[in-house]
Amino acid sequence: MLYCLTADTAYFIQYDEGDNLFDTRKYPIIFLSQTMIAKRFIRLPRDDFLNFTQYINVDQVNVVWMFHSVRCGSTAYSQVFNALPGWITMSEPQSLGSIFDTQGDQALFFVKSAEFKTVAEAIVKCNLKNIPENNKGVFIKSSVFDEHLPPMIGKVFPHHKLLFAYRDVQPGAESFYKVVNPVVVDAMLSLSIDPFTEDRHGARQRLMASLGYLTDNVKNLLQKVRPQSLIEWYTLQWSIRNHLFHQAIRGNKAIRFYSLRYEDLQRNRTDTIVRLFKHLNIDQENLDAALASLEIDSQEGTFLSKQARARNPNWNRTEDSVARCNEILRAFKLPDFDSDFNFDAWIKMMNEL
Repeated sequence: MLYCLTADTAYFIQYDEGDNLFDTRKYPIIFLSQTMIAKRFIRLPRDDFLNFTQYINVDQVNVVWMFHSVRCGSTAYSQVFNALPGWITMSEPQSLGSIFDTQGDQALFFVKSAEFKTVAEAIVKCNLKNIPENNKGVFIKSSVFDEHLPPMIGKVFPHHKLLFAYRDVQPGAESFYKVVNPVVVDAMLSLSIDPFTEDRHGARQRLMASLGYLTDNVKNLLQKVRPQSLIEWYTLQWSIRNHLFHQAIRGNKAIRFYSLRYEDLQRNRTDTIVRLFKHLNIDQENLDAALASLEIDSQEGTFLSKQARARNPNWNRTEDSVARCNEILRAFKLPDFDSDFNFDAWIKMMNEL
């Protein structure tokens, strides 16, 4: 399986024959597991890799993409598709994120170049090349930095289907607070080290690419707003994720997506999954198995599991922090911190401005 693509090399990882990396119940997030279970790395020159993928035809593969914000139930949907016979689930493969890891400050220009389309198309084709002919579909859960992919998918793979999972900002922020180590992050903030642009795992490169989609007003905002707490930092991330996805799909009629709100899933799982299956033309015969998958912690066995989160403290809400969150949200024309959020209605409003 392709692991990552660097400036000059494509790296593949070989596993034991019986080790199924696409078993999302065993490996909820692929990039956290790939190197741990690898038996051998195989290198191929980048140019040879790009030439090789030109001859791969994956038009017959039924692909569903899930793009998403943070702490929104996206991994739970990976488990739903993992429970469906004949489906393969790729939950956050490292290969997609590696597109930007060697670009540095040039990522902003790279994402708008013809080379980006070539590289992204090659990675997607490589990930899909060994899908059996009798396979019913492939579910690919992106990382939160992959909002650059929808325009490419709309042009190169117009038959692929796109989903967008999101969550109201207030419960999302509180959930995010529980999954990280608040003491460490608050200490970083107090030392004026901004984790939003810190260069870890290519995060800065991907952020630089993201800036290409930001409007001048938002760029000006980012010069002024400095989050003073983890909750405010999450609110800024949440706002940018929604803004970037809107910018990526705006004016592109080839991109059609179906949105999924976490609160709706929690309120009525059956109705949410039934409507999703109807949208994707998936038979209802395995609905019970899909719903049963939601009864188990979707991130069990990782540092994001419910058991791990239970050890972390809850957020101590302050009105000053909420006021600063609202300042961020209003700059993005998003509803206030304690409000419900309807992504489709917000997209419509933004398109009319």
